[in-house]
Amino acid sequence: MPVQEKVIPVMREGRDLIVQAQTGSGKTGAFGIPIVCEIDPDKMACQALVMAPTRELANQVSREIEALGKDRGVLCLPIYGGVGYAQQIEGIEAGHHVIVGTPGRILDHVGSGRLRFDHVRMLVLDEADEMLSLGFWPDMREINKHLPQGRQSCLFSATIPEKVRSLSRVFLHDPQFVSLNEEQVAPQQIEHFFMVTTAQEKEANLVRLLEYEDPESAIIFCNTKDDVRFVTSYLQRR
Repeated sequence: MPVQEKVIPVMREGRDLIVQAQTGSGKTGAFGIPIVCEIDPDKMACQALVMAPTRELANQVSREIEALGKDRGVLCLPIYGGVGYAQQIEGIEAGHHVIVGTPGRILDHVGSGRLRFDHVRMLVLDEADEMLSLGFWPDMREINKHLPQGRQSCLFSATIPEKVRSLSRVFLHDPQFVSLNEEQVAPQQIEHFFMVTTAQEKEANLVRLLEYEDPESAIIFCNTKDDVRFVTSYLQRR
């Protein structure tokens, strides 16, 4: 895919990168393939760290990297919050080559001494506009203190606002900028609609919309865990 054609050769050279590419463009392969190529399977230590803003994305990226590295024996461990520690601690103790995780839970393991990043040679921030937002910034700065200075660092994001460019200087050294947005590599068969509503009528209008559209399947995104619980309960009652 276009993003892979442009990014993989540069990552293989060891350059730091800022990559602007839409979701669905193949960017996981763009950084996953170089990571798998650089891993030393005989060295049971974290050699690459991928940071993601959500546990869903961390799980997805972890599965893809492990599939890419299966024939080389690359072990990828997802680490994220919202679940118990026991399974993650077992995974850390069992050994791994790549960690894909969310900042808060990774920092928990680092702070307790369970995780060390002495052998990390590659850092990837996926959805970097989220990773460098106000909510994640304190954790990201703290994690950066535990990473080797001589590593390669790459940022991937659908949007690269000036704030991201500015904050990226903490992680990157003389990065090369790669943009694929002008090539329209995102899926083109998606129609977008929006409905203006009041906060009080939002859930009722959601029900009306679902009844009218009658979709075979649907995904509803909410802003917080409490919103997810409320909307789920509201829809189940109806």
